[in-house]
Order: sequence, then C-alpha cells, then structure tokens
Amino acid sequence: MNKIATITIGIFTLFFSILQINAQSTSGSTASENVKILEHEIFVPYSGTYRTLRIYLPPSYGKLDKRYPVIYMLDGQNLFDDRTSYVGEWGVDETLDKFISEGKQEVIVVGIDNHSVFRMQEYNIYNHPDFGPQFGEIFIHFLVENLKKYIDEKYLTLSDRSNTAIIGSSMGGLMAFYTIIKYPEIFSKAGVYSPSFWVSDKIFELHQQNKKLNDIKIHMIVGSNEGANMVMNFEKMESILKSEYSDENLKIEEVKGQGHSETFWKMYFPESYLWFFN
Repeated sequence: MNKIATITIGIFTLFFSILQINAQSTSGSTASENVKILEHEIFVPYSGTYRTLRIYLPPSYGKLDKRYPVIYMLDGQNLFDDRTSYVGEWGVDETLDKFISEGKQEVIVVGIDNHSVFRMQEYNIYNHPDFGPQFGEIFIHFLVENLKKYIDEKYLTLSDRSNTAIIGSSMGGLMAFYTIIKYPEIFSKAGVYSPSFWVSDKIFELHQQNKKLNDIKIHMIVGSNEGANMVMNFEKMESILKSEYSDENLKIEEVKGQGHSETFWKMYFPESYLWFFN
C-alpha cells in the first residue's frame, strides 16, 4: 500500500472514531466485567492505525494454574456491548458466563474491531469494482503473524491449532472461511456465518489450494431470507464441502425465516462454541 493510501485511511479512521465516541457517550456499556477493552492496543502496519481489542477472560482466569482455548472473532464492536454495536450485540460474554457456570469449557475470546470506514476492503480477499482493492490478504497475515503472537505472549492461551478457532459474519464470514482454508496449521475451527461468497466465483476454487483439512471443523449458516444470491452461493459451497469432507467435520445449516442480522448470528454462536470445545 502506498503512502498516500495509508494517510487517507488514517484520516478517515480518525474522523470516524470521533463520530463513534460521540455516539457511544450517550449510553452505558452492557459488557460484563469479564470483558477487557484495550483501546488502540495493537498497531496494524498496513493501515498505519492502532486497533481496539475486546477480550473476554473466563471467570477463573488468573486464579488457577491453567491455560485456555481461544476464539478469534471479527467485527469486535458487535460482540459484547450494545453501546458499540451497529444494531445490537451478540451477547458473547453473557452466553459464555452462563455456560461456564454450568461446567462447560472456559475459553478466551479475542474480538478485534473492524476498520469501520474500510471494512469492505479489509474483509475481502478479491479486488472488487464496487469496493476497490482488497486488503484481506494483508489483514489475515497481520492476524496470524502479529495479533495471535501478541495474544499468546500476553495471555494464558493454549496456542496450538486444536485450541484455536475463528468466527465471523457476512464479509467477516468470508474471512473466517478464507482463514481456515489458508492457515489450517494455525486454526482448526471456523464459524462461517452468512458468508459473502458472492464477492467472487474464485472463492469456490479456494478450498482446492490446501489439502491439509482433514480434521478442521466448519460451522456454516445462512438464513433463508438473506436473498437469492446469498443463499445460492451458500448452497454451492455446501455442495462442494460435503463432497470432499466428512459429515463429522461439517455443521451446515440453512435456517428458515432468518435474515442477515446480528440477532441471527447471536442465536448460533452458542452452537459453534459448544461444538468446537465441549
């Protein structure tokens, strides 16, 4: 990325951040006490900006001599807090608090905020006539080479692939799918919610580029009311995956009556978490 593009991204980010701060100051946070907000915590080299992390630490964290699996989640603004979410939070913290109190597996969740202004480029791996050049390749490289290493050094994680998952929705769903195909040696589980496979037909060839996928888990969902193009491309990918991978590695659901919404994805996060780690 050239210097002018980096400066432009930085200016837009600053402007958008000011708008977000003003909007968020009018209401209180709904995040639980187990969520740590690390503002401007990690530098994203390609954009020339710092990014906020939202990290859920389980109740026993720091009290017991143990390490924890990690779920990386995109669009961190939407996971824990109505104050920062676009149209309602996922309630990831409340969900985990409940299940952990019932004896389920404790996990760390790392939510990384999207870029806001350039989200459609950051969560795309293909250049697009409407959205511009893709930044997805360098974003995922940053996630693997910078963010994951930072988290593994700073927190009590189980850093091996069997204890590492990624979840995203919409364009984030596309990126979660891409990430597990591209880096199966790092991630072994992916929640792929309402994935934007419509961005390019090349996505249907992606799985063929890496054959080390025998033991991954993919939980892929779409709502029947998300539009004909979204559902058609989802079903195409479903057919491809089911022809190549065993049923025990796939949980693929087309959910009747559901649309493209945070409410829909919130409903299915518990299913992914329980299937991945319990």
